[in-house]
Amino acid sequence: MSAKWGLPTKWSDVMAYLREVPRCKIFHEFTPEEQRQHFSIYDKKVIHNIDTLYYSVYLDESDEKRVGEFVNVLKDYKEQVMQDRGTDYEILDFLFTPFSFSIYSFCLRVENMYDVFISSYLPNKNTPRIVVQLRSVSLWVDGVHTAVENSIQHLQRLLDCFGVRIERTMENRFDYAFHTNSIQNGYRFFGDKALLRSLKTSLRKYQKVGDIGREITIDYFALGMRDSNNIFFRAYNKTKEVIEENYKSFFIDYWYENKLISAFDKYCLEHAYRKGSYNALIEGRCLWYLEYGKDMALKAEIKHLLNTCLGKSDNYEFLDDSIRGIIPEVTMVMNIEFQTKRKFYHTFEKHIGMWKCSRPDSPCARIYKIIDNRKAILDYLTTYTVCFKSGQKVSAWWQRVQSCRIRDDIGGKFIREYTRKLDKEKLKRRIVNSVAAYSLYNGNFKPDMTTDFSDFISVLNDNDVYGGSIALVDTGTGAFADLNQPDYAERKKKKERVIRRLLPKVE
Repeated sequence: MSAKWGLPTKWSDVMAYLREVPRCKIFHEFTPEEQRQHFSIYDKKVIHNIDTLYYSVYLDESDEKRVGEFVNVLKDYKEQVMQDRGTDYEILDFLFTPFSFSIYSFCLRVENMYDVFISSYLPNKNTPRIVVQLRSVSLWVDGVHTAVENSIQHLQRLLDCFGVRIERTMENRFDYAFHTNSIQNGYRFFGDKALLRSLKTSLRKYQKVGDIGREITIDYFALGMRDSNNIFFRAYNKTKEVIEENYKSFFIDYWYENKLISAFDKYCLEHAYRKGSYNALIEGRCLWYLEYGKDMALKAEIKHLLNTCLGKSDNYEFLDDSIRGIIPEVTMVMNIEFQTKRKFYHTFEKHIGMWKCSRPDSPCARIYKIIDNRKAILDYLTTYTVCFKSGQKVSAWWQRVQSCRIRDDIGGKFIREYTRKLDKEKLKRRIVNSVAAYSLYNGNFKPDMTTDFSDFISVLNDNDVYGGSIALVDTGTGAFADLNQPDYAERKKKKERVIRRLLPKVE
């Protein structure tokens, strides 16, 4: 098949369809070229990245005066933040937040990118003064190397203001993620019988989470204890997490560009993401057919189903049953993840000392050693910590995890543009829904969007009202009415800090 399509013949990059797709009624409405355009994916594809990264920063504590000045300034900021709740304070492009954890009572943040936690005291000499947490958005959008470098350089600039020197950095936590479309039925892979037959692991505790309905699903499977200082393994429905938690929209396009999902899947996922509902995938399948389908009689049936099922009760289950075998289901992306903490890396201490480093002069040289040589770590985790076998051989789907390509060329600019576009659409929907709800609370049941928005704006402004709605334009001068609120500038400034890294650069 791949040779016929002129595509790579490597076994991990073979174009195909999910097995149920060609069996669906609508598939055969389309020409072979249209079938590939709408439904093709890379068969059993796996992509890898580090999804969460914490590293510890040890300062030169010998100069107690300078470190003390640094801590005292942070205390002053903290006191101001606690007194003036709702007011944002910045320190060298960090946002000072009231958050803390454990002994780390100060938190400096670059929204969506990284948090820097700082302690006012050290219980012992082995405790790091600072812990840096890199967010998954930064790691996937900027790439792991760039994300680490941005955070350590920013922190270094802050410390330079006080003459404080970084002594060393150490690993704290790395989460190694594998996204795959190999698993479309969690129960088949993680049901009790399947695990007893195929799972080989050094971990003993396990947890499962799923739903009981038409069939039993397993959406989450874990091995080990999450609060362990060593290793924790989990496999879960990443598609569901992205939609229901309603952030990290960039994953949808990233999966599509890497052909884990098809154009059809992308359409449905974007619809569900905008609505923030996993059930909305079913509605998305119907809407896709109304836009691209060819059978007019079937379109009429689907329109009737949508009107019937998505009225007052939102009966997604009946809608799903009605289109089963007619419109394909959406491809699920499963996340296979190893969470590793500081104690785990003691196993590799001798190796880390000998590993080469791409940035040996960086304060984070040790962190880069782990990033650059993570293949050795992943080989250990996927062979000795958790492994799925078929008889004496490694299962085919797990072989794909073991041999997954390691890369750090994510393509941040394109992902930012996509995220910005999809989140704008989600925000527009939210605004429209909010205004509609506000109008209903005011007893206005007529479906007139213009009037609803005018009435809403009139609440924010004291301008004269004409005919029950505000005049957005002065009829005498032709100028727009002044709608500014006293605190609007500060509100907009706060929001800019939150989404700054996703905004287009102003030349």
